[in-house]
Order: sequence, then structure tokens, then C-alpha cells
Amino acid sequence: MSKNKLILIAIVIILIVVFILTNKPVVDMSGFSNDFENETLVEKSNIVIPEDVKIRFEKQLEESIEAQQTNENPYSAYQGEALNIMYLGDYKLALEKFEQLEDKYPNDYLASMNKGDLLIRMGQYLSAARAFQSAIDKKSVEPLNHIKLVDLYSGYSSNPGGAEKILLRALADTNKHKEIERKYAVFLEEVKMDYALSVEYWNEVLKKTSDPGSRRVLVDKINVLLKMINSASI
Repeated sequence: MSKNKLILIAIVIILIVVFILTNKPVVDMSGFSNDFENETLVEKSNIVIPEDVKIRFEKQLEESIEAQQTNENPYSAYQGEALNIMYLGDYKLALEKFEQLEDKYPNDYLASMNKGDLLIRMGQYLSAARAFQSAIDKKSVEPLNHIKLVDLYSGYSSNPGGAEKILLRALADTNKHKEIERKYAVFLEEVKMDYALSVEYWNEVLKKTSDPGSRRVLVDKINVLLKMINSASI
């Protein structure tokens, strides 16, 4: 084989590798890349904001813009600007602001998480998954990052079962945070209908719950599931 052919083959291989690496699924650990079918594109909200609420958001937006010029650390001011633009319903502009914030603070997870919330409002669920995954990559020990992605799958995915791998990673990353265990218990009960394993996780939630009223609710739920398990075994 000639030297030129070998060089051509090497170039083709490199291009294939680059293509694979730059086109991997948005949520790699779940294995699902096409789980959001009913996407739309909402650039401006059509929700009518009460006048007093609108005035408050506009005042907060003005203060955030002013604070960017006067604060030594204007991070909160940039967040406030993007959030208040989102609350006022200009989603397209808010998205630009969140992306600028990500550029200014590339290691900050809040900008990515808030961008995910905005993208859900815009009907861009796959992009929202990408944003929440970015937040997880930046701070995997933060339970809320995982919860946002789980809730996205539960509420908007055509494959809610895809949430399981996300939940399992969340349990590992957050050292079995109580709220993640609660989410997984609900998933096992309502999606997988694995009542026995669901009871195990509800018991873990119970161990970490101190409020008497909340404990009674959990005990009642566990007892109901145990009766269902016993009835099925008869």
C-alpha cells in the first residue's frame, strides 16, 4: 500500500473519531439521546404578569444592571439580570444572558442549572437536559442538579425509565442524599412497580426523617406497600 493511501486512511480514521467524540449523546450515563419528542420553541412568554409583580421584576432587573458596575464581584448581579429577564418573559434574551454568564464563570454550576430551567420554559427539553448535565459535571455533589435532571425526565421524557441511571448516579454522587432516595423510592414504586425495593428506600428515607408528622406519613406508605407485597405473594 502506498504512503499516500496510508495517510488518507489515517485522516479518515481521525475524522471519524472526531465526529464520534463531538456527537455523543447529551446524557451519556443514561444511554438515551432521543427521549424528548414534543419540543417547541417559545422565545417570549405569553403568560400575563400581574402589574405589581412586573414592576418588582423590572426594579430588580434595573438594580442588577446597576450593581454590575459598582460591585467588586458582580456575579450575583449577572445572575439577577438573567433571572429577572426570564421572569419578565423574554426567554430569548435571558438565554443569551445565561450563556454569557457561563462564559464569564465556566466552573459555576448555577448558571447551567438556571439555564436548564429556562430551556424547559422554552420547550427545549433536550437542551435543558444538556444544561442540567453540565451543572452535574461542574458540581456532582449538589443534589439539586441531579433532581432537576430527574424531574425533567419524569415530566417531559417519552422514556421516563431513562431516569433510573440518572438516579443511580445521583445516589452515588451525593452519598445517598435523602431527597434523591425519596425520588428513587417514588420511581421504583410508580414506574418500575418494584414495591419490595421501593420499601427499602422508603425505610432509608424514614431513618433520615425526624419530623413526627412526616414519619407517620412514611410509615403509613411503607405499610401500604408491604400489604401489596403480601397480597401479591398469596
